[in-house]
Amino acid sequence: MLKKTTIALIVLLVLVPRGPGTHAQTTGATKFNVLYLNSYQYGYSWSDNILNGIKSVLDNSGLLVDLHIEYMDTKIRYDQQVKMHLFALYAHKYRNVVFDAIIVSDNNGFDFYLQFQDKLFPGVPAVFCGVNDFSPQSIAGYDHVSGVIETFDIKTNLELAQKFHPDRKKFVVIEDESTTARAIKSEMLKALNKMSPAPRIEYLKAHSIDQLINDARAMAEEAVFYFIPFYMDNPKGRTSANEIVQALHQATQAPVYSNWKFLLGSGIMGGKVIDGFAHGKAAGQMALRVLEGERIADLPIFKPNDEPVVFDNKLLEKHRVNRHDLPPGSTLINRSAYFFEVDRQLFWFLVAGVILGSVTLVFLMFNISQRQSAENKLKDQLTFVRQLMNTIPIPIYFRNEAGQFTGVNRAFETWFDMGRDQILAAEDLEHDGSGPAQLLDAVDNELLSRTGIRTYEKSILFDGQKKRDVILHKASYTNTKDQIVGIVGAIHDITQRKTTENELRESRQMLQLVLDNIPQHVHWKDRNLRYLGINRSFGNFYGLKNLRGVIGKTDSEIVPDKKMAALSIETDRQVIASDRGSYGMKWVVQRRPDEKVWLKINRVPLHDQAGQVVGVLSTAEDITQNMLFQNKLIETTKIEAIGTLAGGIAHDFNNILTSIINSTELALEDIQPETLAAEDLRRSLKAARRGSRLVKQILTFSRADKEGLRPTQLAEVVDEVITLIEASLPRNIAVQTEIAPDLGLCLADPTQMHQVVMNLFTNSFQALRQTGGVIRVVLDQTLVDQDLAQVLDIEPGAWVHLCITDNGPGIDPDIKDKIFDPFFTTKAKGEGTGLGLAVVLGIVKGHNGAIHVASIPGEQTTFELFLPLLTAASSTAAVEDLTIYQGDERILFVEDDEDQLTLIPRVLGQLGYQVHTRHNGKEACKALDDECFGYDLVITDYDMPEMNGLELARRIAAFDPRIPVIVVTGRKPPEGMQIQAANIRRLIRKPYNKAEISKAIREVLAYN
Repeated sequence: MLKKTTIALIVLLVLVPRGPGTHAQTTGATKFNVLYLNSYQYGYSWSDNILNGIKSVLDNSGLLVDLHIEYMDTKIRYDQQVKMHLFALYAHKYRNVVFDAIIVSDNNGFDFYLQFQDKLFPGVPAVFCGVNDFSPQSIAGYDHVSGVIETFDIKTNLELAQKFHPDRKKFVVIEDESTTARAIKSEMLKALNKMSPAPRIEYLKAHSIDQLINDARAMAEEAVFYFIPFYMDNPKGRTSANEIVQALHQATQAPVYSNWKFLLGSGIMGGKVIDGFAHGKAAGQMALRVLEGERIADLPIFKPNDEPVVFDNKLLEKHRVNRHDLPPGSTLINRSAYFFEVDRQLFWFLVAGVILGSVTLVFLMFNISQRQSAENKLKDQLTFVRQLMNTIPIPIYFRNEAGQFTGVNRAFETWFDMGRDQILAAEDLEHDGSGPAQLLDAVDNELLSRTGIRTYEKSILFDGQKKRDVILHKASYTNTKDQIVGIVGAIHDITQRKTTENELRESRQMLQLVLDNIPQHVHWKDRNLRYLGINRSFGNFYGLKNLRGVIGKTDSEIVPDKKMAALSIETDRQVIASDRGSYGMKWVVQRRPDEKVWLKINRVPLHDQAGQVVGVLSTAEDITQNMLFQNKLIETTKIEAIGTLAGGIAHDFNNILTSIINSTELALEDIQPETLAAEDLRRSLKAARRGSRLVKQILTFSRADKEGLRPTQLAEVVDEVITLIEASLPRNIAVQTEIAPDLGLCLADPTQMHQVVMNLFTNSFQALRQTGGVIRVVLDQTLVDQDLAQVLDIEPGAWVHLCITDNGPGIDPDIKDKIFDPFFTTKAKGEGTGLGLAVVLGIVKGHNGAIHVASIPGEQTTFELFLPLLTAASSTAAVEDLTIYQGDERILFVEDDEDQLTLIPRVLGQLGYQVHTRHNGKEACKALDDECFGYDLVITDYDMPEMNGLELARRIAAFDPRIPVIVVTGRKPPEGMQIQAANIRRLIRKPYNKAEISKAIREVLAYN
């Protein structure tokens, strides 16, 4: 078929007139500086071949090029320290050198260039080559970087190995830890995913040549080795990649495959291999185009796809591979040639030539008469060829050695909007630089020097402005003497495709930018539940710095919470299987042992153009703060509900206790102290006071009680509790304390704080009593920042900080949110009431403080208390006065409880006061209106039917604002009562005794 096409093209050339032409040799005195950064050392065959390919282009370019070569020698070691040494060296060495272009070979050099180019070579156009696992994202935003991607067909070589060695059950990949090896391994994994069925793969990492050979021998019986090139240092020097392959070949009978041509002849079987010389040549051509004035931004990244198929004939024979099974177009090295074969072929060729000549002579003698007929048929065929060429919609042209166009088809004329005669008559095209002359370049010189076919991309300008991107297909053709006489070319216009690709690339970049700047966690996976991509929020959540590093991994490898990883995988499977999304799932993720995070998750299937499910997309929103606020709201509502109930009970109970306490005190005054009845009454009084404390404890849930608060040194309270509890602790429990000196005061009720510390110590003791352990107490002063203050619902600033930690079994995460609930307990019946931590919470809240619990199951539990510091102005302690005061003023006492209405006036009467009583607020108002004498003081209950104490105080203020009012209550009164009625001078909590009421009366009357 190739021969027929060649004949047709030659025939077409005969019909097109040829004209004289000249070669234009580019010369000039301008000197160009080009830097070549070689990742490896001199003598590494692959990169040396790349360098030779680059030199072959630059040396024959006609330009004066000064090529600076830097061997970075990073094959064995490449880390940040090496980078910084190289940076310092090049910064000093080339501080006065201006480069026109930079060529970078292999991954390490490319990585170094991207990291330091803005400091070492700002704005200098760079061409990379030899880069594995290339990602366009790595040069996003760089408009002065392009290059040649190192691609190799691993899949074909592995499939050939499976075909040639069906008895071998696995592939063993021999690799090291270098950057290049990791990149090649990544491309290998992509190739393996496309193979069906996927082969069995094992990996062999090399640490020394002896260890490598020993391990290879142990695996060789069933294995096919695949070698990723690397060097290895040893005490005697450095072992090259070729030497490693030779050692493997000599030590084992297993076949070795690879994808690098420079390893052929050292022990690899062969296959599709990439040539470092060709790779470097392509990079050199791109660099040359830059030196000749082209913008590197206009040079697209080149991805070669014409790897030769080459095999080592000796190894084919060794492993009994039939040459008929090789792919078409394969070539062999190490093929034996025998003299007798050549001689015999020559002999039969001569014999055949004599016979053919004789037959031809006879044929010509008898067929001269048919010559005219043959010429007519030839003319018909040429007419057909002309029509065929003009029918082809792809622009096609022919040019001769001199550079002139000798033939074009109609599509070519239309594409350039020029007539055929105008195109064929053009001369000196190489200096024209416009229109069809742009098709002439260095590739033409190469094809005119040796036969071949070249395919590459280029940009064509129309009218010096409009640009069209094309793929040029060029091939040299010969005359009957096998001499190259010209070039045939075809133009494939890819402008629309490039525009679409650019728009798609920009769209993807914009999409990634949007994804990386939204707070939701986003990721997407394929059908095998392997990650295809994530956004930055997802990466930050799990501490992943390299976003592309997750590609190909699963949840089991990324999510540290294994239960959550399993749940995620199962959910994805259900979404893919059902082709239905799952929305609004709330998951609790244990990101760290002491940190729980709530996520609201949506999962939806991804479809291809045919509507088939190809993967799953997930979005997750961190709702931890919402859940904390919601839990806090629930907790607050719960406490308020309990407080309302407790307040109602406490009101009636306090009335009863007030009557009991005051009745008992009155009774004690009427009998001898030494009698049994007096002793019984004292016990009753003691029980009543204990009941009063119990009621106050219940009311802790419902009110922030400020009574009893005074400047307190919390260190003294803690010391007192530790001294008390240490005496009762078993020997297997130790207490460690760390109390900061010069600790500030806090406004607190010492009794309540004693109860708080005692309850927390008791909790820790009960957690450790079976196993023993350590209770650690830390008391200091700390600064609460804005974030922590928001979580604790307190103001930022300086706080007293009490931390009690035990190394017990911790708190089950399932009940952690319930431990402060009243009556919730995990203890056995009779061991606890469930009020301990609830009381702690109520007291701390009543002190305007906060409490935080952290627990690691199986390790420890920590309770942290935050109490506000006192300022100097508020730190003066009040001295409690227990004196019973008397007087003779007139008092109106208002109370709806019959017992207190009878009892309290007796108490006040004993103090010397003139007391008048009323059963409710209306009767009190009537008494104020009807009686002609005035009252010095009104004492009223707050909770009364029809008119409460606040309303009565307002009525009294309207009647005579000079009359002071004392309000007594058995529950928490409304906030700001004394602001609503200015004549309310004191609030007294029930139950109260003679001393408390006498003191309050004297203070109010003295103030009034």
